[in-house]
Amino acid sequence: MVDFPEVKRLGVVLEPSGDGWDSDAIFNPGVAEYNGKLVMIYRGVKIDPETDRETSYGGLATSTDGISWEKYPEPVLQHPDPKVNLEDFRITKLDGFYCITCTVYRPEEKKARSALILTDDFTDFCFVGEVFPDGPYNKNFVLYPEKFPDGYRGLDRPKPEGEEHPGIGM
Repeated sequence: MVDFPEVKRLGVVLEPSGDGWDSDAIFNPGVAEYNGKLVMIYRGVKIDPETDRETSYGGLATSTDGISWEKYPEPVLQHPDPKVNLEDFRITKLDGFYCITCTVYRPEEKKARSALILTDDFTDFCFVGEVFPDGPYNKNFVLYPEKFPDGYRGLDRPKPEGEEHPGIGM
């Protein structure tokens, strides 16, 4: 049996702003170490009170201890189409880049696809695009943190058309 250390819940470490782009909810973070600090990309949500439409952005927060976080005032990630949300951020460092995978969700079409965003400094981001653009409804894509002999691999949660429950894909 493995001697696992006790895990203590410390409570909420990041909260919605109260107004602005992340005023209604924040969740689904991905965390990585960068230049001696922890960086977090999280989903910030604003709900339009007139239409009840939810818009999701990628927010950035930094920490030196993983408990106290400082949020950037503006989102660092937003889909080029304002009707499309970014969700479920994961961060994997590969070949000198931070590969941020996320879900691109189109609420009007009820379609979700996995996408890839690259950065090497958490200041400039390159939206590479959807990983499986013609595939099924797909969320929660994450890359393995090393390259395999035949290339890169990841895990995802595809939900083929007509299926009630998604599976785990590779």
